[in-house]
Amino acid sequence: MEAPAPHPLVAAVLAQAASHPNSPAVSHGPITNNSVIHASYAQLAQLVRNVAQQLATLLPKSPSEKGIATENPHVAFLVSPSLAFPVVELALLGLGCTAIPLAAMSPPVELAWSIVNCEASLLVADGVFAEKMQNAIEEMGKQADGKSYLPELVVVDVNCDPMEPSSELRASVRRDAESASGSTVDTHPLLDFPRVVPESSAALMLYTSGTTGKPKGVLHTVKSMVAQLSSLQEAWEWSPRDRTLHVLPLHHIHGLQNQLNCCLYSGGCVEFLGGFSAEQCLDRLCTGEITCFHAVPTVYTKMVQFLDLLREESAQHAYVAALRRQSQFLHPELAASCAGIRLMVCGSAALPVPTMQRWAHISGQILLERYGMTEIGMGLSNSYRKKRFPGCVGWPLPGVEARVRAMQVEGPESGRSSAVDADGPDPHVGEVLIRGPGVFREYWRREKETEDSFVQPGRWFRTGDCVRLGPDGGCSLPLFEAAAAVEAAARGTDHDADCSTVESPCLDGSESKSTLSDIFAVLGRISTDIIKTGGFKVSALEVETILLAHTAIQECAVVALPCPTWGEKVTAVVVLSNANIESDHGEFKTKLDLTALRSWAKTRMATYKVPHQLEIWEALPRNVLGKLEKKKIMKALEA
Repeated sequence: MEAPAPHPLVAAVLAQAASHPNSPAVSHGPITNNSVIHASYAQLAQLVRNVAQQLATLLPKSPSEKGIATENPHVAFLVSPSLAFPVVELALLGLGCTAIPLAAMSPPVELAWSIVNCEASLLVADGVFAEKMQNAIEEMGKQADGKSYLPELVVVDVNCDPMEPSSELRASVRRDAESASGSTVDTHPLLDFPRVVPESSAALMLYTSGTTGKPKGVLHTVKSMVAQLSSLQEAWEWSPRDRTLHVLPLHHIHGLQNQLNCCLYSGGCVEFLGGFSAEQCLDRLCTGEITCFHAVPTVYTKMVQFLDLLREESAQHAYVAALRRQSQFLHPELAASCAGIRLMVCGSAALPVPTMQRWAHISGQILLERYGMTEIGMGLSNSYRKKRFPGCVGWPLPGVEARVRAMQVEGPESGRSSAVDADGPDPHVGEVLIRGPGVFREYWRREKETEDSFVQPGRWFRTGDCVRLGPDGGCSLPLFEAAAAVEAAARGTDHDADCSTVESPCLDGSESKSTLSDIFAVLGRISTDIIKTGGFKVSALEVETILLAHTAIQECAVVALPCPTWGEKVTAVVVLSNANIESDHGEFKTKLDLTALRSWAKTRMATYKVPHQLEIWEALPRNVLGKLEKKKIMKALEA
């Protein structure tokens, strides 16, 4: 029988506040004014208690009080990437609520859909987003025709003196979203904060990106939340000495759990930029104050592009020199003084190997690739201490089990495939299944979809992603060569011929060829990234990685289009680099055509993988995390 206890994330923050009250917890730059705010753990704890005390009076006394049948109060919130965000989140978790962060970039009509779907009994916003939330409520009213309960909106104002770690803190919750002088909430002392809850209680709901259908509410429990944090704390060695620069969306697992919550759970400091700016981000990474950084491939690409566009070569060299001075890979002695960048993580979308190699050359950092999703948190990761392999996402994280459910092609003429448990043509290629305490409990109000997403017995979660277990063709040498090339780029030297024995100043190069037999590489979504052509299975991500090495191609997406001969044909949609677009009497033409591309590609991949169709676009559609929206691409091509 489980014993109820306070939410461990809240308990960890309060414990850090008690033992190290002046340790830095959160800082952020200008959000609505020109001040920069720094909050210690003592200040953060005080603010959390203050806001929790005010919110407690607004929560329903019982789940059905407002006609909403949930096990605990569901509270949806839209708050800036600032001190206010962890204050609201921790207050809600400490009150035993289900915290539901909403997407800041969503228009009111999408917010209204999420609020209705999650059955929120209370809405919280800060001053930046109060008007947008009020507009969302109005949209709810239009959709409901006056027949449904509209939750109350309250606005949280969080401030503290940026110069005085022990200063008086100010946090207020007001009911009038339209006026900064609205009435504040009456409060009574909270004698039971943080409240004790069973570990099986719902604690966090995140919505999927919706790239494969309507967004689903993924419900995590106290247990699954903390299992994810503990796993990453162990694997990536988070500690109170860390200061992480935060530029990711906070309604996704990557920005919320991997970075914000994991850092606070470990007693470190989170620094919000308030949004991504390549210049501001590079400036902060060059200071030596940041120890770890998490981003998506698009962020690293944007920083590379910013440096490439600098008019003065000396300015570019200054950035590169400063970044390389902060690299613990190049200067392991920095670790002893808690200085320099020890870890840079990349995920949420496939990282092209050329991008990884270019960033290594610029920064002296070898990006750590990992694999995860909303439903599982993080499942797989390259090693923090050992060699990292480009194009691979590593091995199961602590507490995580992973296995491959083999795929079979039904026939050369059909081009279709299905995931089966029996060995197919290649038992090392198939859908990756994940099991562990970090896996979600359910899709909110979608019982059938929840049931269908697990393989029994054992409750293995079906990720919908196709992977390869072990090196392609069983040969490890190309993986070691790729790893050595990236390490050489980071060091600024040519890599050795004997790539299997290369060691680095920071990463242990002790892997043998046999240890790579269980490394995972993601081949793509089964629904959109696995192309069945002439009886072969082709990974769109693998083809994209190769095409991105072409000097004329800046971005690319590889998709499948119906073909009567092959079942599906490999189609490349590319954005060309500016140097490969030329003007002809006022009209623009490209320097790349299908014949030239096929000729180039045939020397780098099997013939059946080479694109049969080439489309050149000005831009590719991506979501907020930089993921290609391939269904939009395919729909446009089919039209």
